[in-house]
Amino acid sequence: MSSVGERLKGERVRLGHSVRKFAEIADVSTSTQMRYESNENVPGSDYYNRISALGAEIFWIMRGEKEDDEARDKRVAMYPPEVRELIENYEFCPDEVKAALRVIAKNAADQKRKTAKDLKKKTGGSAAAKPAEEELILDLTMMSDDK
Repeated sequence: MSSVGERLKGERVRLGHSVRKFAEIADVSTSTQMRYESNENVPGSDYYNRISALGAEIFWIMRGEKEDDEARDKRVAMYPPEVRELIENYEFCPDEVKAALRVIAKNAADQKRKTAKDLKKKTGGSAAAKPAEEELILDLTMMSDDK
């Protein structure tokens, strides 16, 4: 059976990324990514969350097994209806649409993280960031215009 590092490298290659690009997207250094792939270090949950947004099969990486339909359905059933709808629709999209959706989701999440971080700095950590829906729509529009 292959190791976690070998499966992680396989997923990176399957997704079409170099070590450097994958590390950049996963928000780790290139040397850290290489240590993960050579089993010298073990990734944490934040890392796995970031690479799952890229389309990496986390169940496969961690367990070395493909998730069967029944297990997947049980896992997905735990999510709210709107998240389940996103997952189900995503699964039927062509690969190029999936890639575009991952970029949009990552950009939107990065923007929200940045907004929350900036607000925390300005308020000394006393206020939570809740960008207006209009701002989010504007951000998404601007992201799609950048392409």
